[in-house]
Amino acid sequence: MSTSESTPSTVILSERPKWLDPYISGSDTIEFEGKTYRYDLVSPGFAQRNRTPHIFAIGTNGVLAVSKTIPKAFRSIVALHELMERDACDREDGCLETLMRELELLEPMGIDRKEYLPFREIFFAQVVSHYEGRANLATAAEKLHLARLRRSYEYLKELNAAAGKEATEKKE
Repeated sequence: MSTSESTPSTVILSERPKWLDPYISGSDTIEFEGKTYRYDLVSPGFAQRNRTPHIFAIGTNGVLAVSKTIPKAFRSIVALHELMERDACDREDGCLETLMRELELLEPMGIDRKEYLPFREIFFAQVVSHYEGRANLATAAEKLHLARLRRSYEYLKELNAAAGKEATEKKE
């Protein structure tokens, strides 16, 4: 992973929409399946303006971006989740499948699982809460997306509960 401008070998999914430009505070790259992808870092002002959670990721409509409020050590893996999910988003458990694949990549990417799992649970809790707040106005697609997010959130809660139980048992 390296912070850089686009090079001829860097894949940009599409040009970002102009309305997003004022919120871009930088970019970084991630390697995936032999290609280098650029993802943008979005300032907290975007979340405030759009009433979204303060930690978020965007992987739709050709935009690949993460909130600058995501801890630096986790930005690449969160962006990678969004990139991988593009191929799984039509499946009922696509988000969960992508999350499980993401978690398999933590060690190879040098990310501490014990630190990452609580962060990711909070991330999904906030995104689920955001969509639940819009549930009465949601389209069928948004309701399906919310169901997918909930499955991932529940899975992370189970993993963190199991990790907490294991840590308690080790102390005894």
